[in-house]
Amino acid sequence: LQMQIEYKVLETENNIEREQNVRILKHFIPQLQVIRTNKQNLWQNNIELYRLKESSQGVVILEDDVVLCKDFLTKCENVISQNSQDVISMFRGDKSEGSVKGYRGGSTFAWNQCSYFPKWFCDEMIKKENQEAFEKWYWEREHVWNFPNDYYVKFLLAKLKKKYYAYYPHLVQHLTFESAFGHRARNRISKYFIDDLEKQNGKEN
Repeated sequence: LQMQIEYKVLETENNIEREQNVRILKHFIPQLQVIRTNKQNLWQNNIELYRLKESSQGVVILEDDVVLCKDFLTKCENVISQNSQDVISMFRGDKSEGSVKGYRGGSTFAWNQCSYFPKWFCDEMIKKENQEAFEKWYWEREHVWNFPNDYYVKFLLAKLKKKYYAYYPHLVQHLTFESAFGHRARNRISKYFIDDLEKQNGKEN
C-alpha cells in the first residue's frame, strides 16, 4: 500500500533564488505543498506545516534551500516505512556524530532541512498549550525571538520524553544561500549527502 505522506515547504517571499529552488523541488515532488511566508507570519506558518489531513500518516517538511538526492521520493518513503512512528531527521549539519544512524535524545534535534513527522507528533505541535509552553521557555532562555522552528521540535520531543531517528546518509544537501531570517551560517554542508558518497564510491551512473 502507498504511504499517505504529505510533503511541505515554507517558501520565503520576495527571494528569487529560493523561489527558483522551490520550483525545482516541486518538479521532483509534484505533490509538494508550498506555503509562502515572510518574517511577520513565519512562526504561524511554521505551525501550519504540522496541520495535516485526517487520512495522512505524517509529513515530510523541507526548507527552501536544499537539493534533493536522486530518486528522493522512493528513498525517503523507504526510510519512513522502517520508522513510521518516529520523528526522522534526514539532514544534520553537525559533523561530529559521523555517519552513524540511530536514535538521538530529543533535546539534540537541530537542522530541520528535511525531516519526517508522524501525525501523532504533528497533533502535539499544533496544540495551543504546547506552543504557549514553548514560547515561555524560549523567551526565558534566549531573550530574543530568532525564528526558532527547530527549537520547538527539540523542546516538544524533550517534553514528551521522545527520541528521534537520525538517518544517514543524508537525503538532501544544504545550499549556501544567504540566511533569509535569523542571520544563520551559510556553510551548513553535510559530509554525508548520499549522492556525494555514491560518487566517491564510484557508483555514479
